[in-house]
Amino acid sequence: PYKDRGKWRAIVKIDGIRTSQAFPPTKVGWRQAVQWETEEKKRREKEAASPLINTGFVRYYEEYLDWCTRRYTRNTLVEKTTLGKRFLEYLGLDPTVESITPKQIQDFLLHSASERSNHRANRDRKNLLAFFNWLRKIHGAGSNPVVDMDKLPHHRKSQYVPMESDILKLLAACTRRERAFLNCYL
Repeated sequence: PYKDRGKWRAIVKIDGIRTSQAFPPTKVGWRQAVQWETEEKKRREKEAASPLINTGFVRYYEEYLDWCTRRYTRNTLVEKTTLGKRFLEYLGLDPTVESITPKQIQDFLLHSASERSNHRANRDRKNLLAFFNWLRKIHGAGSNPVVDMDKLPHHRKSQYVPMESDILKLLAACTRRERAFLNCYL
């Protein structure tokens, strides 16, 4: 502790986060400041060692969506929001993030594939992978249960390519302005 504006100031700085407390300018105040610093260090180190204990999926996912609002477009945000709702609905109660297993995620993705398509399940996988990566980077989560999960196979439909004779008929029937526009595509 040190003197600051006539009071004892106790400061604890862990992982770049600074907390401080002021105490009376007496010898007792100095002892209180020293005691507060040691207790605060112990408390903050304990929190840092196990940041995800007894915290629900919903709390972290809402924080993740707040972060996403500043980074992604509206459509991406809607996709991530609906994924969170469907995932939570599939799991049931609000589980802790650490209790979510790769098996639960795989079952959810297979359920999503059977309800919609393999492509949709792969998009869900991508968004869950992004969430757990964010959780690992920001909150220091231990592992990402999605990282070792493979994508489901899906086949993209081939696009329709009109025949040359159809294109020539279209160009013959269009106006001069439409022809200039269509030639840009050609």
